[in-house]
Amino acid sequence: MCGSGFVIQQNGYILTNYHVIKNATRITITVPGRQAVSARLVTTDQEKDLAILQVSLGYLTALPIASSEAVQVLDSVTVLGYPLPGELGTALSASDGKVNAVREGRNSSTRLFQIDANVNPGNSGGPLLNNHGEVVGIVVAKINSLQYAKENGSLPERINFAIPINEAQALLRKVIPDFTLSDRQEVLTDQQVFQSAKGSTVLIVADQEETSRASYTDTEDNGSLARFIAEFVRAGGIGSGEGQTDYYASPCDYFENGQYARIYCSGVAGLQSQVAVSGISIVRHAVGQCYESGRPI
Repeated sequence: MCGSGFVIQQNGYILTNYHVIKNATRITITVPGRQAVSARLVTTDQEKDLAILQVSLGYLTALPIASSEAVQVLDSVTVLGYPLPGELGTALSASDGKVNAVREGRNSSTRLFQIDANVNPGNSGGPLLNNHGEVVGIVVAKINSLQYAKENGSLPERINFAIPINEAQALLRKVIPDFTLSDRQEVLTDQQVFQSAKGSTVLIVADQEETSRASYTDTEDNGSLARFIAEFVRAGGIGSGEGQTDYYASPCDYFENGQYARIYCSGVAGLQSQVAVSGISIVRHAVGQCYESGRPI
């Protein structure tokens, strides 16, 4: 599984989504301009889909973190990350947009930012930045436009989600006891935001055993994510391992050589599983095995 993350302290602490590294047997992180290095898992908050990793690298630049309480609808934001690294390569990508709404989590009081900046598999765990170059959220999910269109006849566009960074403060203070919020006043251009953050936004590759991949499902019995964000899909988690299929199908529909099968899966590269919440279908991207009638396909 591949995802994104960002440096939160110069001694090598990195924040990302928990689902990016869940059940990983080995985690590798690439900081722009450096060689890939192994990372260790430091701490997690599974309910909020957050994890902190550490790498043995010095002289890293931490991104400034602002309070997400100040974020308002129609604020400008920038998403950084590594979308579709197996297909597009590992160059850092940026997308700008607006905060469209502040949504309440269905099963908790936790909020999510709805944003229209582009989000794709591999963006999970990347920073959501304000126009001061400060982190105000962590990219986590996107709506399943294809499934929604099939069910409702219209195609929603650019409906994506980020976890407000304030949700991570308790976790941050576990590793940074003297953590303080940034309060920059200077407004930056989009290019300046990108330049200031690009060296601190990292690519994460999490190797997982096949059994771990196949068992990664979000059910009510899987308490780590269900109570917080089970209705939203992970925006990260695409892989390009040998033998995997490098194409996309519509969520839970498997097409090959003109044949159709309805599937549920914990993901093969390019295949997507979906859950329906309040009439809206959401797609989770992950890497693993897909099943038809309980059999691997």
